[in-house]
Amino acid sequence: HDTKVGPRPNFMRILRACRGEYIAHLDGDDFFVDPEKLTKQVAFLDAHPDHAGVFGAWLETDQGGENGVLTPGFGIGDQTRFTASDFGAYCKTTSCVVMFRRGLFGDFPDWYMEAAVGDWPLHVLNLAHGGYYGYIPDVLAAHRNHGDGVWTKRSQADQARSTIHMHDLFLREFPPDLAAEMLPKMVRSNFGRGRKA
Repeated sequence: HDTKVGPRPNFMRILRACRGEYIAHLDGDDFFVDPEKLTKQVAFLDAHPDHAGVFGAWLETDQGGENGVLTPGFGIGDQTRFTASDFGAYCKTTSCVVMFRRGLFGDFPDWYMEAAVGDWPLHVLNLAHGGYYGYIPDVLAAHRNHGDGVWTKRSQADQARSTIHMHDLFLREFPPDLAAEMLPKMVRSNFGRGRKA
């Protein structure tokens, strides 16, 4: 860019510029831990044409990339296949362990710029147009959890407000049948035991 455009427009432009069949992105503070990460995910998507993407387990690490804590996913239990309504209720993953098919939807909708974060609505958009996200239990990457993260630097109250706003966007912008499927899962995710949707 000739001038600074900000992280969200830059992210959208990068995704539009991709030409490969599959997309995996890695934020600057995260890192892959499995040297076969991309190979495993390509093999999974090649074998599952009804899936829009696939994600795996990850390590939550500190600023130095140490003290890793295994994270199999946010409230996924034994589930291995996820729909748009599952992800609409709660984002089940972190970006560094996701791979998805390119071009599952047209251009980004206007409301995407309103979203508090970029990855969660991207996954819901992918799923709304492309079937399922699969889960493989292998530890694929490490996510650095530190105070300067886009999400972690927010207060708990701000995170709660942002989550409610995201739910409002999904319920407002997606077709009524999908919104109706999302709503009870959103309620269970936020008010039920744990985060199982």
